[in-house]
Amino acid sequence: MPFGVLSRLITERTRLVIFLALIPVIGGIALSGAFESGLRGLGYNVPGTESDDAALQVEQATGLIERDLLVISSDRERWPSPSFRAAYGAAIRLIHRVNPEIKVAGPKRGGEGAIAADRTAITAVLALGGNVADRQADALDIQRGLDGEFGDNFSAGVIGNSPALADLIEVENRELVTAEAVGLPIAMILLLIAFGTVVAAGLPLMIGFGGLLASIGVVAIAMTVIDFNAFAETFMVMFGLALGIDYSLLFVRRFREERERGGSDREIVERTLRTAGRTVVFSGAIFSASVFPVVITGLPFFSDTILAVIIVVASAVSLTLTLLPAVLIALGDRLDKLRVPGRLGFAAGRLEGQGGRWLRWSRFVMRRPLIAFMAGAALLVAAATPLAGVKTGIDLNARALANEPSGRALANLAELFPTPRSPRLTWLCMAGLATATRRSWRRSPRSARPGGSQRRQFRRLVPT
Repeated sequence: MPFGVLSRLITERTRLVIFLALIPVIGGIALSGAFESGLRGLGYNVPGTESDDAALQVEQATGLIERDLLVISSDRERWPSPSFRAAYGAAIRLIHRVNPEIKVAGPKRGGEGAIAADRTAITAVLALGGNVADRQADALDIQRGLDGEFGDNFSAGVIGNSPALADLIEVENRELVTAEAVGLPIAMILLLIAFGTVVAAGLPLMIGFGGLLASIGVVAIAMTVIDFNAFAETFMVMFGLALGIDYSLLFVRRFREERERGGSDREIVERTLRTAGRTVVFSGAIFSASVFPVVITGLPFFSDTILAVIIVVASAVSLTLTLLPAVLIALGDRLDKLRVPGRLGFAAGRLEGQGGRWLRWSRFVMRRPLIAFMAGAALLVAAATPLAGVKTGIDLNARALANEPSGRALANLAELFPTPRSPRLTWLCMAGLATATRRSWRRSPRSARPGGSQRRQFRRLVPT
């Protein structure tokens, strides 16, 4: 829609535009419950790879796809005392109450569990099936049950891929609330400094949260055909609020400048749309185009997360071009109400004269573009220098889980089983049962997969 037609619609049908723009926002509020319940567990599998093919074959042969580790320790008891055996039995019964299909190989003959050298701790291997979300839900239920099952004499925890990722999601959700509780007041203070009035400063927050809510509704509808992982919500909040506030800040600032220049409401809105509005459209389009190739890769976690980000960016752009100018027209002179007292409130948001520092800086850049380019390039190179020695890798954010159940269980494992198999490497290598069987899988002829001796070999890895 051309900006001229849009500006006429906004100024002549202001209430209608506000009503229509609020429909997706209200829809997002109504669908927020479905959105939360529809988010799936977090997984990093890569379809089409050898490890994923092996995991699928193992799942077909055994119904199980992942191995985790139960760790039970005590400061007072030694295995196999009656109380230690009772604690182990209680843990196994709890696990089977959570999911009777989980297979357990404990510290016994023919099992894969281990006993610490000082006999103060034991481990048992848990073999899980189901999809990513089911396994992570089972891991959470098991850990919560273990926390309530044992007193001071014993401690128990589950470590592995699903327990770690489940704890990681819990940490992310909890810390996201803390981050927003700290960041939003700071953003409001900066907006008050930028605009000088409470009403004008509140509009960017309105668009930021409105775009986020609208995108939640769209993603909830898309969940009927596409799976979205639990981290999609974190990325939506992060990009939705950041870009929504950024776009609307630019738009409101430009709108106030155009009002000071004078003209009818339609002329003010049209000039604002043709300048700030055009910038917002191009910014959102360029951002979406730059990340869209990740969507078409089809990689779980990455593709659906980026798709959710694109949806929230599109929502922010749409509300900035429709709801925001309509609200600005409806407010009129009330835009400058509730001015911040003092010199800051008087000066903030006003147009600078010919002697403004930003005007002087822009003229310098236009007169000496080469100098400005070289200075900017030097600054970027200096900022990027530390990346020359960066070492990348995946550690499942283990350090962030130090105070979580899976992190504490991992610390106990490393302390009580000081062997090459027990520390962090054990946990990180137990991403799935396919990892444990990959070597034998690659040596076997394709025609033998997954039947015959291979099927029996896989089943021996998960004794009941």
